[in-house]
Amino acid sequence: MNILDPKLKFKTVLKNNNTHEYIIIHHALASKCTVDDIHRWHLERGFIGIGYHFFISKNGFIYKGRDINWQGGHCKEQLMNIKSVGICLEGCYEDYKDQTDKVVPETQFQALAELVKPLLTTYKIPVERVKRHHDFANYKLCPGNYFPWDRFIETLKGVGSMEDIKVIIGKKVVKGKLIGNRTYVPVTEIVDAFNRTVRWEADERAVYIE
Repeated sequence: MNILDPKLKFKTVLKNNNTHEYIIIHHALASKCTVDDIHRWHLERGFIGIGYHFFISKNGFIYKGRDINWQGGHCKEQLMNIKSVGICLEGCYEDYKDQTDKVVPETQFQALAELVKPLLTTYKIPVERVKRHHDFANYKLCPGNYFPWDRFIETLKGVGSMEDIKVIIGKKVVKGKLIGNRTYVPVTEIVDAFNRTVRWEADERAVYIE
């Protein structure tokens, strides 16, 4: 994953008081904008600079906003600015003036998932704490009613989780792992259950089941 650094200039440096307990998703409420636009708009509102930690364009480019360890300036409700990571999407995914976008580009959707998944793992944030801005500021629709929220959460489920399971092959019970929504079983266990042999060829980086 490539995160672009636009080298934004902030009025000051904030102390590290972001505890990374939540991830909050926003949209820009502007059909077309850049990370520099958001930065300028927030400066004009009296912020030290862009209030989000990340910005994702419609074409899937991820930009750094505030330092990940600085408190945010994106969700004042319930003191979320000091305990959450703020991510803003280019676009207006609700009915608003002449800005409305009714479809989230797939490149942007996938970039968001690609960004959020390692954040969940790194900071041990459960999927249940990935929230919409609307969840705290219910007077807003942010990130918009056209954003496919349920689908997005489904893509995150199971990230960072792993549990032991039993896999029954015929009458044989072998140990496996459930990681996300995928089941993993050692190939040697499978071939043994079917009375086959396994051969590893290092030069080919290949496993032969015979």
